[in-house]
Amino acid sequence: MSRFPRRTLTFVALPTVVLSVGAWFLSDRPGATFVPALTDKSTQSTTATVERRNLVSVLASNGSVVSSPSYSLTAPKSGVYLRDRSKKGLVPAGTVVGWIRSSGKRVPVTNPVEATVQDELASSGTTVPEGLPLVGLKASGYGMRATISEALVYRLFELAPEATAQIDHGPGPFPCRVLGGPDKGGGEEGAGVTVTCAPPADLRLFPGLKGVLAIRTGEARNVLALPVEAVAGSAERGRVRVRDATGSTGARDVKLGLTDGSYIQIVDGLAEGDVVVSPAPALTDPGEG
Repeated sequence: MSRFPRRTLTFVALPTVVLSVGAWFLSDRPGATFVPALTDKSTQSTTATVERRNLVSVLASNGSVVSSPSYSLTAPKSGVYLRDRSKKGLVPAGTVVGWIRSSGKRVPVTNPVEATVQDELASSGTTVPEGLPLVGLKASGYGMRATISEALVYRLFELAPEATAQIDHGPGPFPCRVLGGPDKGGGEEGAGVTVTCAPPADLRLFPGLKGVLAIRTGEARNVLALPVEAVAGSAERGRVRVRDATGSTGARDVKLGLTDGSYIQIVDGLAEGDVVVSPAPALTDPGEG
């Protein structure tokens, strides 16, 4: 018998839909609704038990090919930003453009592809939070860009250095090097963020081609988890209805971690074997929380 419970691996497309492994590239990617943060308790109640699972978060989003894409390098962690001013103009792949000094160590800020430095987005010597854009660049060649809707931005727990992409009616699947970010989305306020990657240089592409980009955003092994519909909230903080041995229920706040779209990690607030009532509590529930 395996030491760990079965591995949960789902793909979430934008518009959101859960897809099985091996089928998402062939999907028409129909729309569906992501798990709501607050639910209506007028539906039939069921129970769910806190159990250990392996979770892998992968976002699959519609994207398009862009030429000479702009992107930003962000702070890999919180700390003091130190910019290497000698790295300007055209910089080759692998260039360290600066560092983040944190806990006595220097973490490099590395440019993944050949690109031209365009903007200084943060001042050297200042304390910056993790994820803050530091340097704006413009890549040589083509890029594949996808927009992550605001409903799924908190699924970007961490970005793997390489994504997988496919062009509709064209090449794929192929590896695609992630170019920093995520970056601010275009258009109206609340448009989400964008993630851009660099396809292989020898791949024949044309601006405007449509496709899909799959981005691995996190993994957690052997962690406590609940079905997403049993938890009010989908990032950082949440609330559940716990049922005790007498059958009484009460609201309890929990700390949330990674989600794969079907299950969500419970970092703190519950123990393995605890029973909660689904659907999750709503803000209008009297006497809860």
